[in-house]
Amino acid sequence: MKHQTMCSVSLLIIAVLLWGCAGSSAPQLTPQRNPDRDALYNRAKELWDAVLANERGKTVDFLLPEAREQFAQYQAMGGTSFNTISYNIDAVEIEADGIHGIVVVTNTFIAPPIPYPRTVPGQITNWVKVDGIWYHDYRPAPMMISGSRNAPGQ
Repeated sequence: MKHQTMCSVSLLIIAVLLWGCAGSSAPQLTPQRNPDRDALYNRAKELWDAVLANERGKTVDFLLPEAREQFAQYQAMGGTSFNTISYNIDAVEIEADGIHGIVVVTNTFIAPPIPYPRTVPGQITNWVKVDGIWYHDYRPAPMMISGSRNAPGQ
């Protein structure tokens, strides 16, 4: 009888301990949201959606005013004769100064004279925040990066 009582008490103690452990769950880790990073991601997405829709006139609104002339020259040279068929925002980073950022994009497009799609992964686009709004700083940039980074919402 003494053995049975001891087993019952031990089982009761184990049950109470297990119940207590189940009630106190480990803290949930949630990724911290960065409003600037999210705003840059959304702005870049709007730009690439306009490119995807072939709304070239609308894309100018996303450029820094001082970059618009360079973009117009690029267009005049036939630089926008490609047709983007898909894109993916691979990474968004804000520099320490808080006003410069990069958006890394994988872009799939068709460009004459080659009739089949080509994909350019890791295309770096530079961005600058002016008066709280992110603008694409259209300037020469390295086309490829190595490594993996995460974009918001992915």
